Amino acid sequence: MSSVGMCRERQATAKVVRQKDKKVKDLTVQMEEERKQAQQYRDQAEKASVRVKQLKIQLEEAQEEALRCAAARRRLQREVDEGQENNKELNLEVSSLRIKMSLVEAVGGVVRRTDHLLRTRDPSPAPLLLTG
Repeated sequence: MSSVGMCRERQATAKVVRQKDKKVKDLTVQMEEERKQAQQYRDQAEKASVRVKQLKIQLEEAQEEALRCAAARRRLQREVDEGQENNKELNLEVSSLRIKMSLVEAVGGVVRRTDHLLRTRDPSPAPLLLTG
């Protein structure tokens, strides 16, 4: 082989080596970018996991609050029902007392009129007529 042929062969080999080095460098850069991207994905997944845990806690707290509110609503409804029942009973009692009061007033009026009639009546006894 001639020196020119060897020189060309070396140049061709050097060119192939440079191309392969460039390819290795490009692949190394690409691999490093993918590694960074994978780390970003892991970080995002971890943040999402933490957020999911926080939301689960908030959901549990909201459910507990809803249960407390429902229990309070039932208690208040019982109190309202009892109050309404007491109101009915008191209204019946008031009606009964009004009826009694009107009866007492009516009887009192009769007694006053009778008393007045008795006082205004002639105190002398009526003569007894004897028929024989």
